[in-house]
This record gives sequence, C-alpha cells and structure tokens, in this order.
Amino acid sequence: MYLLSTLPALLPAPAAYALSAGAPQLASRAWYGGPTDGPCGFPNLSTNGQFIAFSCAADDLVPDDSNERYDVFLLDRRTGVLQRASLNAANTEQRNHADVGFPSTDGSQVVFLGQGMFHPDVNGDADPNGDATVANVFLRDFTVPSTEMLSRGPDGGGNPGGRSALLQAANLDRQEVLFSSSGNFLTNSPLILNDAQLFARSWLTGQIELISARPDGEISRRGSGNAGWSGDGRFVVFQSGATDLTGDNPLGYSQLFLRDRLARTTQRLARPWNGGEFPTGFIYYGKPALTRDGRFVLFLVGLVDGITPDDNPGVSDVYLFDRHTQSTQLVTRSRNTAPADGYAYSPDISADGRVIAYFSRATNMLPGVTSPPAVYVEDRLTGERITVSTALAPLFGNFSPQVDLSEDGRTVAFSWRADDTADPSLRRRYLIYVVDLDGLEPPASTAAAVPAASPRALFVIAGLLAAAALGALAGRR
Repeated sequence: MYLLSTLPALLPAPAAYALSAGAPQLASRAWYGGPTDGPCGFPNLSTNGQFIAFSCAADDLVPDDSNERYDVFLLDRRTGVLQRASLNAANTEQRNHADVGFPSTDGSQVVFLGQGMFHPDVNGDADPNGDATVANVFLRDFTVPSTEMLSRGPDGGGNPGGRSALLQAANLDRQEVLFSSSGNFLTNSPLILNDAQLFARSWLTGQIELISARPDGEISRRGSGNAGWSGDGRFVVFQSGATDLTGDNPLGYSQLFLRDRLARTTQRLARPWNGGEFPTGFIYYGKPALTRDGRFVLFLVGLVDGITPDDNPGVSDVYLFDRHTQSTQLVTRSRNTAPADGYAYSPDISADGRVIAYFSRATNMLPGVTSPPAVYVEDRLTGERITVSTALAPLFGNFSPQVDLSEDGRTVAFSWRADDTADPSLRRRYLIYVVDLDGLEPPASTAAAVPAASPRALFVIAGLLAAAALGALAGRR
C-alpha cells in the first residue's frame, strides 16, 4: 500500500520503471478467429487481469450461440479459452438478454445481470406492468456447472416484489452482491417502493442490508443508484437525490454519497469548492470507483461546475476525493496543469490508489501534441500519463469507450469502435480490447517516503483492529 498523499511531488521514476503499455489485445474474438461481429461492451477484469467478462450480442463467439440476444462471456487471457456465462439453471441458453458480468479471481465464477427465466425461482417473466422483462442477478459456476439466483428475499425465495434487481457491483471473494431495485428486499411481501433503493446481499449467509438508509435505518423516500464499493466491502459510494440520507442536501439535487457499512453512517461527498450549493442539479455519469480501503473516491461529473476552482465549464471532468483530507482534486487536466478542453468518461482506479484510467476527448492531455480521443492511464506515484489506445484505428464518431482497470492496476480493458476509413475490415464494430501495463514497480527513491512500521506500531495497530472486530461483532448481536 503506497502512502499516496505524500507522493505526488516525486520526480519521474527511473527509466527502468517508466510507465508503458503493451499492444492492445482483442478480447472479443470470434471462435473461428478474427474480431466478432459485435456489438460488445461492459468489460470487467478479474483482480489480476487474467480473466475478463464482457457482454456481446454476436452469435460468433462460441459455436452454439443461437439465442439472438446479448450474452455475458468470460475469457481466460492466459489460455485463450472463451466461455458463455449467461446460461440458465438447466445449462442451456436463454432467449433473454444478459449484459453486465463480474468474474472471480480464479475465473471459476461470474456474477451477471440477466432478464427472464435464468432460474426457476424468478417470479414471472414480465414486470407487473407487463411492459418489460424483469432482470435479476445470477451466479454462474463453471465448476459444477450451474446457475444460481442471487437477488432473493430474506427467506431465500424468489425476488419478493417481482421488480427488476439491477446489478451494481459484485465481490466474489466475499460472496456479496450490490444491486438496486424498487422491490423491497427487506421483507418477504411483494411491497413496491416509490423509487429504487440499494441493497447488499451475501449469498453465503443470505443476509440483506439496506445501503440507501436514512439515519434511523429506514428506507429513503428518494431513489439511489450508480453505485460502487471498496474492495474490503466496507464503503459504498452511490448517487441519489434524496434529502433524508444526510440532512445536508436541502435542494434535493442528485449528489454523490458514501455509506460506511461498519459505522452505519452516510456522508455527502461533492460540494462547491467555495461553499454554498451547486447552481443546478449535480449530475454524475456512470459508476464511481473506490480504493480498497475506501480512502480515495474517483468520480465523473457533467453539467455542473465549481467542484474545484479550475475545472473546465461545459465538459465532464474526472475528480478524486480524499476522505482523509476531505479534499477534491481535478484529475483531467493537461500536463501544464490547465483543465482538459474536452469531456471525459468512465474513470477507474486501482485498489491501492496508485493507477487511474479513463477516456478523454480533450486535445491537450499530452505535452507538445494535439491529443486525439484516447484511453489514458496515469501513475499517481510518478505523475506519468500515457495513452493505451493509440495503436488502434481512430475512434468513430461520438462513441464513448467503457474503461475498466484491474484491482492490481496492471491491466486495463476498454470498448472501442474504430473508424472504418482507417481499418475497413472492422466495419465500425464495437469491440473489447485489453492492454497490459509495465513500469509499476515502486522506484527505490520512494523508500524513504514510505517508512516501515515499528514492531510497537504494528502491535498497536493489531490491537486496534482486534478491538474494532469485537465491537462489530457485538453490534450485530
């Protein structure tokens, strides 16, 4: 773990540690070779980047795909084996869409979002209005093989309200899933809520927890979504326009909130740098990202300015919030510190907070050149910034790539739609690429900046952790 708050001013790393990127590797490849017909999206990497899950509507990734729907696939980048994750409990394909998927570290399981009857316990194929197919969260285990339903009520039965449960995040090591729904997953009755709420469920214990809770623990009167959580599972960051989560959102604008699951408290994060309130509704696009310990929160904002004194009006920017210092910094800026002159999209951060990845259309991101729309990676330890998409044909039109960074910060995945004037063979297909990063070893010059803890300090830390664990257990009785 790097003490990043002490490191931004360090000189660039020695050449042996210079941040660099390998060639983009095509992940969405047809079973007979070459790029799939697509379209493909929603890439998500395993912790170490060996496995990647993504969705695709093509029928040429695996030989037996004939459902004409979006499916979730899992690629083992080491062996090249590609499998379909979105099969139903009978191990056959389902004629319903599946899109977002999260792989386990060893690639044996994938949590995915699917519509329709991927499991017999799904309560009906259509929602109560009959105008859409209900979505639920499922777990595909390749070792059995089997597909289990995860979005269940407290009695372990089916979805209690028959309303869609939308997958927000999953942690397969902890066997927990985070989802939003307008069905009340705290009860076994088919009670429908006014707005979607956030729930966390352990499929090991069956315990369900309300994340978008008021200070009294009750359900908020406004909806919440666009959530992500820390690697240790303690913190959840999400978007909501609720006025009853914290008491400091009087205008009911859409804000970014952080839930501490251990302390059972919620705080508002983004505020104008000079005080007061934003002049209009706070608009956040996509999902925020957190470091494993929950200290740093990376997020994207559009349609509102003034979070920092130097953000660029009229474009979406990436920001980094430090919970220890309660400060926010603008990430998307040029190398001469000027704000970026084009919008950004889909930011992500490594578990230790050292590496950041995002897409930007700004033209001033790199020194001395006019930057094209590209996927960027930054090393916060050395201040280096590189592009990882320049080897591909230029981006087509207004397409905005979806970016995912592995937790160890050594692999980045993204969707890309190339302009066919540069590469006619791709025919503007939506494809998934993966890039491996090098030069992330800690430079020797940082050793003095990261002092080792003394034996006495380690003893004190261990005692504090033990006391916290006992307190948490007592609070659950």
